[in-house]
Amino acid sequence: MRRRFAGRRSRGSGLPHSNRLSVTEGTVKRHLRNIFGKLGAVSRIDAVNKYNALADGSGAASSGSPAGPR
Repeated sequence: MRRRFAGRRSRGSGLPHSNRLSVTEGTVKRHLRNIFGKLGAVSRIDAVNKYNALADGSGAASSGSPAGPR
């Protein structure tokens, strides 16, 4: 679910995705905070770049804890 959500998030704002996923905007924001925290990201672009680095196996997003894609 998080992988799918992160991929969708990289393509736009949270509100349309909350409607598409049948969840509230608050739920989208909470999941984004959790995803950003696990990746150690400070922005949407940073999160996408770190996720892609982890998914490619380069490990460039290492923040001291294993936060790889699940």
